Amino acid sequence: MTFKECLMWAASLLATTHGIGWAHEPTDQIPPRPTASRGKFIASQFLWIIFYFIIWDVALILVRGNPCFTMGGPPLAAVGWWWHMVVWSHIVTVYCSMSGLYAIASIIFVAAGLYEPRDWPHILGSPLNAYMVRKCWGYMLTISFTLSPS
Repeated sequence: MTFKECLMWAASLLATTHGIGWAHEPTDQIPPRPTASRGKFIASQFLWIIFYFIIWDVALILVRGNPCFTMGGPPLAAVGWWWHMVVWSHIVTVYCSMSGLYAIASIIFVAAGLYEPRDWPHILGSPLNAYMVRKCWGYMLTISFTLSPS
């Protein structure tokens, strides 16, 4: 291969952390690939972005309401158990942020024609599968450890 071809091959490998289309693609750990047309895929991604934004905003309302997170607020040990539990809503905000940004990137790259909709399965899977780390977050951890130097 020429230097330019090698550079494009390496950039493609680095850009597809899911390993879509490569030998290391973990097909048993990622959600099924989308089969919709470009237009339907982009429309569905816009709906997912709206959904993630609403859930993210609701979770942040709980975080902002916690008196422990204000300037000069009481320590977490000084408030009731409810405010202790609100800290878990940060998991929801991280999930929605990562999924929303991924959906935005999928819209941009599919609309530009650089990728097909089938190259963009959901990044983290369903939160209903979160009863096991391997089901929900395990794929991302697997890829992170696979791509990082030992």
